[in-house]
This record gives sequence, C-alpha cells and structure tokens, in this order.
Amino acid sequence: MIGRKQLLSFLLLLTPSIVLAHTAQCPANSTAIPFRFLGGSQIAIAVSINHSGPYEFMVDTGAQLTIIDPRLAGELELKVQGSIGVVSVLNYAGADLVKAELVEAGPASVRDLPIAVQGLSQIQAFNPGVRGILGENFLGRFDLLIDYSNKTICLDQTKELENQMQGERVPLLERAERGGDLAYTTPMLVTVHVGGNGRKGTILNIDSGSSVPMLFVNRLDAPWWLQRDHALRGNVAGKGAAPVFATMPSQKVEIGQHTSRQIAFLTPINAESQMGRDGMDGLLPTSLFKSVFISYADHFVMFDPR
Repeated sequence: MIGRKQLLSFLLLLTPSIVLAHTAQCPANSTAIPFRFLGGSQIAIAVSINHSGPYEFMVDTGAQLTIIDPRLAGELELKVQGSIGVVSVLNYAGADLVKAELVEAGPASVRDLPIAVQGLSQIQAFNPGVRGILGENFLGRFDLLIDYSNKTICLDQTKELENQMQGERVPLLERAERGGDLAYTTPMLVTVHVGGNGRKGTILNIDSGSSVPMLFVNRLDAPWWLQRDHALRGNVAGKGAAPVFATMPSQKVEIGQHTSRQIAFLTPINAESQMGRDGMDGLLPTSLFKSVFISYADHFVMFDPR
C-alpha cells in the first residue's frame, strides 16, 4: 500500500494478452460497480456495512486485510474482538480487530468479515471521504475484474465472468495458507522477468493500491547521497515516516509469454531492511493495464495492456 499520490506516469507496451469476448462489462447476472479515481490511480467504490452507508472504501488488492477508520468503527458500534498486526510494505502496526456482520459492495456481500481498525490519515489528507480499505479478505471471495477503461469493477462467484475471458492465464504463485479462519489471505504474487536480472524471476505483488511499480532492493550504482538529490517522497497508510525513493532506469519486463518495452521502477533509498514482506520483490500496479482479471479460486491473472 504505497504511493498514495501519483509520482510518475509510466508507459507499458505489451503484445496482446487478454480480450473480453464481448464488451468490458460485467456478465448479465452481475452488476458493474463504478469506481472513482482518488487523485492518482488508486480507486474507490461504495461499500455498505451492517446495512449502513454507503461509505467510500479504497480497493486494494495489495492489502490482505480490510481496514476501517476508527471514527467509522465507532459510529457503527463495531465491538472489538481482539488485536492483530497490520503489515504494509514499509511498516508494521498493531490494530484492534472487529467483525462486521455484513459487508456489501454492489451485488457482492460477505458475512462475518474480520476488519482491522486503523487510522487512514495519509490517505484522507488527499481524499477525506475515504473511510476504509477493501482488502483481499473480502475481494478474495470472488473473481475480480478491474476495468480501467470503463471505470468499473466486477465481482463474480458464478464462473461466468471467467468463462468470458480470453487470453493468457498467468499463474499466481501458490503460497501456504495462513492457519485458521483469520483475517489474512495470501498475497497475489506473480513471477516476471526484469531486464538485467538474468534468468532469475522477480516476484511482484499485484497491487491496485499502488500508483507506481516498485522494486524493494536498491541496485543503483550511484551512492545514496547522490540518489537523494533527485529523490521522490511517497506516503503509506497508517503510521510511519514518509519513505524516500529513487527512480531506476527503465527496464524491459516479461510477463508470461509477453514482453513489455520499458517500465521505470522506484526503489527505496537506504530502506531495504524495512521492505519486502512474504518473499515478494516489489509491486506491480494494476493501473499499468487497461484491465486486470484475477481468479482467486483458480490462481491465475490476466492482463490487458494499454
């Protein structure tokens, strides 16, 4: 959950990899859920909790846990069930854990959803209407299509949407599930090949909550004090100092059988020890693509290039 404000614009040129059989709309038995851009490339939709709302929640495939701000949790009188650690790329914080009897986004609903209570001041500084983050423990119950061309998302449990998708199915990495029926899901990771990294694959988290591509390890030759002269500052959800990034030279990136031209990654300056959770090497924003389809049940992703 990095880069809550757009820092750079990037050009991603891929050979064709995914085509919708008809139009980029949800199937007939589902409803297209419109989203709003939050200043950069992050997106937000209307969410109802326990039949109250709707409230604006950011959609974040990189967040394993759904999050609600403390004021809204108090207004809804959500009772604390315990505590939990909330991990982002750059920081770790403890949070109260509550449970919502019903969470609804368009036609999609999940009962008894664990939610972390955490301040969202850095997001709300730019978007004060955002009251939470809709994470993977909600999204992962459905097939998910994020359609940037039509500013809609589709959530489907019928397999009809999956059956209408054509193109390369890029496998997601299989990860051991966390024990028990906890709030967490496993992150959505895909292996890509970044130019200059030889045959070794680079594991990136598919992240709709990030504005920019990122690699967690700084491999730039210039010393950090020279990198800092042209550094960019980003924001993270929750507490913690604003991270500082350098821009790497544009890299050729291969995703599945298709090759991109150039992608410029950000990399942290003197922050490697704080970054990289769950074995991932960086972030791949969904906003680089015209649309992204994720099948959580069948563990694959489809990318439609811009």
